[in-house]
Amino acid sequence: MKTKHLIFLIIILAVVAILSVRLNKLPTAYDSVDHLIGESLIDIDILRVTKSIQIDTANEDPINLKAGSGNSWFISSFNNFPVDFSKLTALSKDLTDIKVLRNVSADPDVLSRLELGLNKIILRDSEDKILQMLDLGKESQKGGQYIKKSDSEEAYLLERSLSLKNDPNDWIDTSVLDMDIGSVQSFSTPSWQEDQPPLEFVRVEGQNNFNSSYLPEGKTLVDTAVNAFLEELLTISFDEIAKQTDSAVIEAMAYRKDFTLQLVSGENLTISVARRPEKKELKQNDPVASIPDDTEELPTESIVVENKDNQQSSEPEYETIPAGDVYVVYQIKDSKSPWKSVTETFAFTISSSDLKALKPDFSTLFEVPKVEDKIPSDE
Repeated sequence: MKTKHLIFLIIILAVVAILSVRLNKLPTAYDSVDHLIGESLIDIDILRVTKSIQIDTANEDPINLKAGSGNSWFISSFNNFPVDFSKLTALSKDLTDIKVLRNVSADPDVLSRLELGLNKIILRDSEDKILQMLDLGKESQKGGQYIKKSDSEEAYLLERSLSLKNDPNDWIDTSVLDMDIGSVQSFSTPSWQEDQPPLEFVRVEGQNNFNSSYLPEGKTLVDTAVNAFLEELLTISFDEIAKQTDSAVIEAMAYRKDFTLQLVSGENLTISVARRPEKKELKQNDPVASIPDDTEELPTESIVVENKDNQQSSEPEYETIPAGDVYVVYQIKDSKSPWKSVTETFAFTISSSDLKALKPDFSTLFEVPKVEDKIPSDE
């Protein structure tokens, strides 16, 4: 009997020992699978060879960003508009800075509840080979976002959510020229008012200031005002785009004002600013509207007489049509410019306040020279 008890005890101890060994091994095996925990979402070496980024979002067309020469990128899915490099840098920083917080699960039932795949990021190399694909899921109630990588069956939780821009306009570089005033050799401005002539400014050789083709009597040119105006011209930021063949653009271009620039490199470019002015149109009176609703109770003759009297006493009424949108059209001759093909097709709208900044203010461009006070001599 004792022998039987001893054998039974040995069996129990053996089972406990086996379970203990297995349980002790589980964390080690789990950790070997979860080597991503604490690591960046995307390895920086992958980003270095990435030449194409595709962003898929729910109910929106995919956005495709492709590398050009140097640091230039284009929105290949949106007329090859140049990408704002600062926004691309922000995305890259998120991908390499956001850490994987913890492993969630590989269970299909669990994965289905994480809404993975609502948004996707696909990174490709120069040969269009997929380097990494990220299935982004919903955000956790406690913070962070669920994600699944294409090279893993596991879903993970990120320490914070990844912000995705799902509109091409969010990626466009809204400053077309993006050049320094030091790159301009000369530039000219149109006449905006009858009493103010067009101006031409030429850089003084070896200096950072300009000479003006026009100088009011008794005044001098304010160099800081000229440089500030030129900077406004070079950094025009647009709000929306429109095709140059649109009727509104064609109508506005009839009233355009042209700025011309010659660069130190020898390249020339023209910036046309156009806006249909405010206009008045004659109102078309509706004769039916002047007839009262109870005309059946009135004699026909009285109606005719009343209408004649109204026609004789009334004066023409005009309706004011507000000025149209402000459009900017660029003529870039530099074949290497990433904007050349885009500017040949599109016009860009700017705000009324930006238009005001493109009208030279003679009161600030020219000033009366300051006379230094002379210290009286002892004689």
